[in-house]
Amino acid sequence: MGFRMLAIITIIVIILVVVLASRMGKHKRTRFKRGKASKRLKVEVIYPSGRVVPGSGLSQKETSQAPNIVIKGNPKVSYTLTMSDPDAPVCKGKACEWNHWVVVDMPGGTVSKGREVVKYAGPSPPAKTGPHRYFVRVYAQRGLLNIERSYFGSRAKYDPIDFEQDQNLELLSEMYFVVAPTR
Repeated sequence: MGFRMLAIITIIVIILVVVLASRMGKHKRTRFKRGKASKRLKVEVIYPSGRVVPGSGLSQKETSQAPNIVIKGNPKVSYTLTMSDPDAPVCKGKACEWNHWVVVDMPGGTVSKGREVVKYAGPSPPAKTGPHRYFVRVYAQRGLLNIERSYFGSRAKYDPIDFEQDQNLELLSEMYFVVAPTR
């Protein structure tokens, strides 16, 4: 890789970091107060291009298909998995996120044995909106969830804190990755 290409990539990464840092304060409600949540349960997000490093940048192409999720959970517990975008422009300053994926009733954290309530929709941030964060969260359930797709309405205006409280869930893991709009 030439020096020029390396310089361009470095500039892009710096711009992504600056834009994300400026956005962090706009979505305070999406920042869970439980800072140790991600250390309570080991969760890996693996796309065909490789394992996701928390906070790393990926392309829309890399994330177009649902990832393999590996959860090192208790076999006696059912889990819920969600993926959402707090930087979606549909919220216009309100506390909400764009809902990309919900799987519930996963015994021991096995995604393939759970119920996909909201089908996976890969990240696709609109042009001119800057990079978006995509949060993957895993919750412990207190029993099986009696919810269907209609519970969520549209993908827009999803509130993970309301969902957690309504369904009596306990957040055990939270991580995010970044995807920038394609030109």
